[in-house]
Amino acid sequence: MDGLTTVILAAGEGKRMRSRTPKVLHPLCGRPLISYPLRLAQTLADRVVMVIGSRAGTRIAAALDVTDGATMWGRYWGALEYVPGLHFEACYYQAMEFCIERGIALFEGGAQGEHKHARGFLPETTRSFHWLAHPAFNRAVDEFLEREGAGIAAYVDELSDRTPFRKE
Repeated sequence: MDGLTTVILAAGEGKRMRSRTPKVLHPLCGRPLISYPLRLAQTLADRVVMVIGSRAGTRIAAALDVTDGATMWGRYWGALEYVPGLHFEACYYQAMEFCIERGIALFEGGAQGEHKHARGFLPETTRSFHWLAHPAFNRAVDEFLEREGAGIAAYVDELSDRTPFRKE
């Protein structure tokens, strides 16, 4: 782990958990909660790429990507202020440059956004899995996702028909 710097913000006294044990020390599956982000930092250090945008020495934005060496997935973005072009520079152009320099064959830029389509990203359906404990809430979410799925499928078809690439 040479050169690895990890900052984990951990707080809480465990009051909402009705415990005198600090929250970070509460066990989950036989291990204290704090052990999970520590383990991630140790095992994923060479698989996480962060692009930081700054102005006059002050950090104002960051993009977080994950790679397995063959694919890079762009996932998280945040900014303290709007700067024209910064989102694409940090989230896409820097990530693509990183992939090209290291021979990473595929960059998957994340879900959503017509703005990606105009820059050459084709639509790709993504999936996520969730478990909701409350039965009524679970049913409501399932019903919404069923309706939403049909709309998303139609939208992906529409964008695929308007690809910015030449069709041969």
